[in-house]
Amino acid sequence: MKDAWLSACDNTIQTFVRDSTRLEPNALKVTPVEYIDFHYQIGLRLLFKAQTLTLHQAGGITAHADTQVYRTRPDYERALQAETSAVLARDKTLDDARARLLSNPYGAWRKEEVVYSHPTRICLTDSCDSCRGKGSVNCRHCSGSGKTTCHSCSGSGQVMRQRSYYDHFTKQNRIEHYYESCSGCIGSGRVRCSSCGGSGDERCSPCNGTGVVSHITSIATAGTPDYQLIYPQADVPNFIREGLYKAGLPELAKYGNVQHAQDEVDYARRDVTVMYDASLPFGRLESPLPEADEPIRWILYGVTPHILDAGHVLQTLLKSDLDMLVRQATPGKLLNPWVARASRKTVRTFMESEAHQAMLVENSRGKKGDMLREALNRAFATPYLDEALTSLAKIVGAVQRWSVIKWGLFTALFIYLLAPALVVYQKQGVMDFERARIYLTFPIQAASTYQLLYSLKAVAILHGLPMVAAALCGTVLGYLWRRGWLKRRFGKHLAAWSLEQKRVRNRWAVGTLFTLAATLLLFYLFPVWITQDEMLFGMLPMHDLFRQLAQLR
Repeated sequence: MKDAWLSACDNTIQTFVRDSTRLEPNALKVTPVEYIDFHYQIGLRLLFKAQTLTLHQAGGITAHADTQVYRTRPDYERALQAETSAVLARDKTLDDARARLLSNPYGAWRKEEVVYSHPTRICLTDSCDSCRGKGSVNCRHCSGSGKTTCHSCSGSGQVMRQRSYYDHFTKQNRIEHYYESCSGCIGSGRVRCSSCGGSGDERCSPCNGTGVVSHITSIATAGTPDYQLIYPQADVPNFIREGLYKAGLPELAKYGNVQHAQDEVDYARRDVTVMYDASLPFGRLESPLPEADEPIRWILYGVTPHILDAGHVLQTLLKSDLDMLVRQATPGKLLNPWVARASRKTVRTFMESEAHQAMLVENSRGKKGDMLREALNRAFATPYLDEALTSLAKIVGAVQRWSVIKWGLFTALFIYLLAPALVVYQKQGVMDFERARIYLTFPIQAASTYQLLYSLKAVAILHGLPMVAAALCGTVLGYLWRRGWLKRRFGKHLAAWSLEQKRVRNRWAVGTLFTLAATLLLFYLFPVWITQDEMLFGMLPMHDLFRQLAQLR
C-alpha cells in the first residue's frame, strides 16, 4: 500500500513538472523522505434555528385549520412567538435531521437546509399603509388634482397658427404667425386627467383597492452543519493541518477514508452530533536540482495524491523566463512604439508554462499574494508572483497605450484624406481671394484666440459630423484589433486576464479626442487647397477627378 502510494506520488510530481514547464518526463529524480498514514476524527454538529417567511396579499384572508388570522399586531406577534417556540421545541425535528444525516454520504450536508416546515400559518390582516385603509391614493399623473398639462399647447393655453396674405407693396405672398386660444383646454392650459378620469384618485396597488393587506407568515426549522477536526494528539505537524483544511472539511471523503463512528441527539441542547473516524495519507519527498542550492521538498496528500507544497520548484525552473519578462518590462523597452512586436516572443515563452496560465486564471478570480501562492501549490514564492503579474501588466498597458496612439494617428490620416473628397462632393470649398486658392479643408488660423476659436467652429460645421463618426469607428476598430492581437500573439489566457483586469479597454473617449486633435493638427499644418483651374497645391491637375465626383453627386 505504502509503495504503491509513493509511486503514485512520483507520477503526480512528474506530470506536474512536465505540464508546468518545458522539461521532459522523468527529468526529476524523486526520493521519499517520510510517509504518514494520519488517523483523526471529524465531528459534525447540526445547529437549529427558526426561519420565518412573510408574504403579503391584497385583501383579507379567512381563518382555517392551518391558518390563524389576527386583527391587531400585538396579538399577531404573541401568536408568532408562541408558534416559533413550539416549532423549536419539536423533538421529531431532531430525529428527522439525524435520519437524513445518516442516510446521506459524509459531506452531503454543507449549508443551511430546512428540516421541518410548520403547517400552520400566522396571518395579520391590517389596514393598508399606502392608502391608510381608503383603497385609493392620489393619481400619479395628476398628483390628485384631476388635471394634467395640455399637450397641444404645452400648458400655455395658446397655440401658434400661420396664414398667408398678398403684399401689394412688394407684389409677393407673405406668411405671418399669430397665437390663438387652444381649443383642447379652452385657454386654461390644463385638461382632465385621462388616467383617473378627473377624480384625482387611483386604485391602491398593494391592497388592490380593498384598503386591507394580509401578512402571511410561515415558520420552518433549518439545520446548519458545523464541521470540526479532532486530532489524536496535540503535536500534529503543520503541513497535516494545512492539507486537511485545504482539502475542505466537507470534501475529506474524496481524499481519504471517512467512516461513521457514533451519533447522538441532545434534546436538551437542541442539536445533533455525529462522529466520524477518518484517515488520510501524507508524504514528504525530495528532488535534487542543479539550479537550487538545496533539494526541492515536496508534500503530497490524499488517496489520489495531490500536491500541497511544491517547494518553489517551478520558480527555480522558470526563473529565466521571468528574468526575460522583467527586462522586457523596463521603462526603456516600454517606450518603444513597437513594444507589442518586440515583446511577443518573450511573453509567449513565459505563457507556455501551464503554471503561469493557472496564475492568471486564479488572479482573475480575485486571488493575490499568499492566497494566489496557495492556489498554485506553493510552487512559487509570493514575490515571484507579484513580479510576474506586475511585468505582464506593464507590457499589456504599454501595448494598450501605443495601440490607442497608432490607431488615432491612422484614423486622423484617413479623415485628412477623406475630408477633401467630401468637400468636393458637397461643393463646400472655402475661397481665399488674396491667395487665389480654394481650400478643401478649412484653413485654421492661430494668430489670435478669436481666429483660433473661429477656425475651430468653422471646421466643426464643415467637417464635424464625419470627423466624430470616423474617430469613434477608428477607436472601436482599434479596441477589437487589440483584443484579437493579444489572443493570437500572447495567448488566450493572457488576453482573458487582460480583459478581466481591465488592462485592455476601449478608451473610446481618449481615442476619439486624440484622433480629433491629430486631425486638426494635420488641417493646421497641411491644409489641402487647389487653384481656380483645379490644380492641387498648384501642381497636380484634379479636374477629371472632380468632374467624376460631381457626376456621382
